[in-house]
Amino acid sequence: MSCDARGVANFLLDIADDRQRPITHLWLQKAIFFSHGWHLALKSEPLIKDPTEAWKMGPVYRSVYRCFKASGDEHINNRAEGLDLTTGEYRKVESFSQKIRSSY
Repeated sequence: MSCDARGVANFLLDIADDRQRPITHLWLQKAIFFSHGWHLALKSEPLIKDPTEAWKMGPVYRSVYRCFKASGDEHINNRAEGLDLTTGEYRKVESFSQKIRSSY
């Protein structure tokens, strides 16, 4: 079961906040990429359904980039949002599936 990269981003940001460790956009993109790689190696299935792009500074998930590009090289203080098609409003993208989290 693959997840939205923005949900994984929000999960990692929640963990960082709990541990009082600020995260930059560049670090977040790389952490999502490595999380995907570890999950793929351990479970033989992809964690992220979004495509990865090779950019100059490393791997990028465009959906995550769009959510956090305003942060620049500063620490991220918000969470990724997505359009809710039923209401037409932007809402926080939920962290990735409880099923995947409980499998570790």
